[in-house]
Amino acid sequence: MVRKSCLTLSAICLYVSTAYSHEFTATVVNDASNVVSGGVNETSAVRTLVNASALFNLSEHYSFYADGALLRGDDGGLDTGAIQAYSNIDEAEFEDIYEVWFEGNYQEQGLRFKLGQIDANSEFAFIEHGGEFIHSSMGFTPTIAFMPTYPMPTLAGAINWQATESGNIAFGFFSDDSNEFDEVFYIAEWAQRFNNVVAKIGVWHQTGDIETFTVANHKEGTEGAYMIVEGSLDNHWLSSQSSSWFAQMGYADDEVSELNFHFGAGIAWYAPFNRAGDKTGIGVNHVSTSHYLHNELQKSETAYEVFYRFQVNDYLAFKPDIQYIVSPATDKSLDNVLVVTLRTEITF
Repeated sequence: MVRKSCLTLSAICLYVSTAYSHEFTATVVNDASNVVSGGVNETSAVRTLVNASALFNLSEHYSFYADGALLRGDDGGLDTGAIQAYSNIDEAEFEDIYEVWFEGNYQEQGLRFKLGQIDANSEFAFIEHGGEFIHSSMGFTPTIAFMPTYPMPTLAGAINWQATESGNIAFGFFSDDSNEFDEVFYIAEWAQRFNNVVAKIGVWHQTGDIETFTVANHKEGTEGAYMIVEGSLDNHWLSSQSSSWFAQMGYADDEVSELNFHFGAGIAWYAPFNRAGDKTGIGVNHVSTSHYLHNELQKSETAYEVFYRFQVNDYLAFKPDIQYIVSPATDKSLDNVLVVTLRTEITF
């Protein structure tokens, strides 16, 4: 269902487009996957995500952004039995206005803020060098179970301040799925740069009455923490340009979260074999499940991924992706899973 607040803001979007400079972008992402062996079903899944966005530069310091998203097709994650989604677009079908926000940016003072409907992962727990992987846990640690992100951002406020020459602190507060603030998700993150390396430490807290896996059945609020380290290296192995690497960890309360620990890492190469625009990478994601659920779930699950992105031209790219999932966690009887995906990306 389209939120009424978003409809109001989209009307503002139409108004400002006639008065200020603007940029329009549209993307189409299609994943065609096949579970080659193991899992729940050895079958195929095809789904397509369409996104259209508009950015309006209102003045030197202010901008306005709006986009909409539509997903059609199969939820391929249902076929593997994995507790982590192997495709970061897998979800039930939806169409909605996605993000709508107003941003102020004062670079001289090192201050930036946003107000509106915001995808929390665009501001927090974001891994710059993990963006080409399609496994969902490469985007942010799945231990942040209450993160208001894809496919349902919420009303929020976020602020980012460059507190030192090489350090930033960010804070955000987000409403619930109904865009009410009776239950609030808070998140704070410190980012520190060391030459070519960036380290981030974040903490989050979800307020409200939360169901638990314990005898008590409920508790007031829950929290967790995460850490990210990533960097880049100039080299000439497989690449005339550079390579990048990253590692992340996340922790959550196992009384309320199915996943209480996560570790992920990856390496990506840019312009391999002297092909400008191409990228390739290899990565791993390991999660531990709540010990309260070990009678139902595997104690852990590990997913390995390798991909190669062929950049055909400015508008079209193909990305073959292979993943091997050890101990898919939702069912102890399932065999390890081999799943292959061809992602097609079209950008206008």
